[in-house]
Amino acid sequence: MTLALAVLASLGVALAAPQTAVQAHDTTGPIVVDGRLDEADWLRHAAQTGFVRSHPTPGGPHGSTTEVWFLQDETTLYVGMRVTGVEGEIRAHISPREDVNVDDQLGLYIDPFGDARTGYIFYTNLYGIQQDMRHAYGEWYIDWDTVWQSMGRRIEGGFEMEVGIPFRSLQYPETTGDRGVQSQDWTVMVPRKIPAEGVKLSWPPMKPRYPRIFEQGASLK
Repeated sequence: MTLALAVLASLGVALAAPQTAVQAHDTTGPIVVDGRLDEADWLRHAAQTGFVRSHPTPGGPHGSTTEVWFLQDETTLYVGMRVTGVEGEIRAHISPREDVNVDDQLGLYIDPFGDARTGYIFYTNLYGIQQDMRHAYGEWYIDWDTVWQSMGRRIEGGFEMEVGIPFRSLQYPETTGDRGVQSQDWTVMVPRKIPAEGVKLSWPPMKPRYPRIFEQGASLK
């Protein structure tokens, strides 16, 4: 499945222009979601950087470095994150599902329809403990659950995390082929939470308490 950039003007949807775009590269071999970004496909592509603070005050860099990659095969969207240069505490606990808010976390916001009205939110800690929910028309649905993979591990000066989200676990526009195709116009945001500092980072920049949160997403091509 290809995530292609599309224009929704024909649908009468007025959106803020995505701040930037990121490529979900096709894999050339299997990806094992084990928290190790050691497959060749992770290594051959440049990382997305540019994470900035979104909380407690928006804007400005952080002392550590955050890198993120996107891959896809026919069934799954994969996200990898590497954090280096961490000088403070890295928090991680084995806990019940959904209970990750006191830990360092990788987040992923996905809007598969590109309408800035609905989307999916995923968070995970270094042990792969998962939190997921839906957001639609200003309402949060925290009881929503779906099937996905996640795992992380500590490395020198930081950590790595890996996520695999099957396309079948999401709703998205149906693609019908070259004739009568309905384009895919996904957007994404990647937040990183640092509870020991009370800090949140994000790429692209996410404003606190922004009323239409998915308007801030980057196009996923």
